[in-house]
Amino acid sequence: MIVVDGNDGTGKSTLAAALRALGYEVQDRGLPTKATDEGIPEVLPENELYLILDVPEAVSLERLQQAGKDMTEHWHHPDVLTHYRNRFREVAAGLKVPLIDSTGTAETVLEQVLSFLKSPWKPLQVGIPKGRLFDEVARRMEKAGYPLEVTPRNYHPRCEGIHPFILKPRSIPQMVALGLLDVGFCGRDLVRESGYDDRLVIAHDLDTQRVRLLAAAADPKILETPPKRPLVIATEFPLMADRWATGRNLAHICINTWGSTEAWAPTYADLVLDVVETGETMAANGLTILEEIMESTTVMIVSAEYPRHALHHKFVSALKTA
Repeated sequence: MIVVDGNDGTGKSTLAAALRALGYEVQDRGLPTKATDEGIPEVLPENELYLILDVPEAVSLERLQQAGKDMTEHWHHPDVLTHYRNRFREVAAGLKVPLIDSTGTAETVLEQVLSFLKSPWKPLQVGIPKGRLFDEVARRMEKAGYPLEVTPRNYHPRCEGIHPFILKPRSIPQMVALGLLDVGFCGRDLVRESGYDDRLVIAHDLDTQRVRLLAAAADPKILETPPKRPLVIATEFPLMADRWATGRNLAHICINTWGSTEAWAPTYADLVLDVVETGETMAANGLTILEEIMESTTVMIVSAEYPRHALHHKFVSALKTA
């Protein structure tokens, strides 16, 4: 169901009629109108896609006059149109749905809408992490009503209502940020390391697989008396390592280890930056913890930029309460 909404005089009826003529199921006004006064509800109706039309108040007034509407009606007062135009904009941002400029001709507006409708109706694309994060994510999804039917060597398990993709956790932040996945699960540390953290929203913290990202070294005083050369930092988190060292004004070189990071110091690196659960492996390798950089848990992420629809919100809401 497509719900066309917006202020009076934005062209809702015209657009709704054009979409119905093309075979779409359309409702003129719905949840967004209610949300302008009452706020966005926690749980959204299933299978509704919201399109919010927007024009300047002067355009609304001109169209209402041309249509012979009663201009003394409360809803057609310029101040009221301004108030609700602002509220519809806030609702569109809150729902992460398109705010469509309907100032142009009916044909132009329909073209914009049809372009948008090509993508939101495909199944929800959900990134599921391989490895140690998988079991808990799968358990939460099953509890939320999305059980995964996993078969050997199949990276696309069956799950009603969504299209899961099992892949390495490090790939998930970029995939979500670029709109290739609608939702994904990974460690909070990987969100920050991805470099896309400003384009991602943590929709929910599962509070599982708790680890700490630490800086450690064989020489506990290396930061107090660093060598007269760039420090060599071994890590699987080169972006965060670079930010950390730069913030301390340390000349440095980062080497990506791709695993077994604690083994690099002191022979091949001065420092290591690595995630640990207990720190026992670091201690066993003769390393002293110098600083805790962050704590990380498994989180559910969505894009801060790409529009979402009702199926998207339904999935996120179900996982939040699972």
